[in-house]
Amino acid sequence: QDMNEWSYLYLAGRLHKPTLPVGPQDDQIVTSQVTQNLPAALAVSMLLLARKDQQQQQQQQQATMPALYEQIARLSYSGDPRVDLGGEDPDKIDKLVNAPGQFERFHEMFGEPLEDLSKSGVLSYDDKELQWNPQESSSIAALRSKLPPRFQQIPTNLLTAELRQTVRTAAKQQMFKGVLTAGVSRSARYILAKLYKGILAKGRRP
Repeated sequence: QDMNEWSYLYLAGRLHKPTLPVGPQDDQIVTSQVTQNLPAALAVSMLLLARKDQQQQQQQQQATMPALYEQIARLSYSGDPRVDLGGEDPDKIDKLVNAPGQFERFHEMFGEPLEDLSKSGVLSYDDKELQWNPQESSSIAALRSKLPPRFQQIPTNLLTAELRQTVRTAAKQQMFKGVLTAGVSRSARYILAKLYKGILAKGRRP
């Protein structure tokens, strides 16, 4: 359900980023779900990047490939209380995309969805950047058609809020389950350790 509908953006969010295989390579159900999940992540990230620059009313939107992959990686973190409270490494997104070998892994993952949109005339791209026209209604319609059904009904200016709420709700549920499983004292120690780690990471930033 999460893979197809982004109900929680938990498993789906993890699989927006390079991971080890989650099942047999010949598992048609897993392959089909991943195949739908990646184009959706690419499409919503392009819509959000264009939204950020909407005031400029650009006929041609440009984004570097690292910026695109950082936006994709950010989808399942925005709204997470652990991130908002400083319990995660503030450089986590940068490391996910720009650590040695990671950019190439993202590029391999999203090569097919990018090529499909390129062939349909929605975008053009190379190894460094991509371009598309955010004012072209047919391009926007093509991107929105890639989204999970409930997100297709949400105006672009509300997509960020809906994604954050989805992630926040799922993260709170995971935190609550963790407390029930590990107990209050162990969970408190874990949370404090995460906060301390996040503070240390911030202190090391230039």
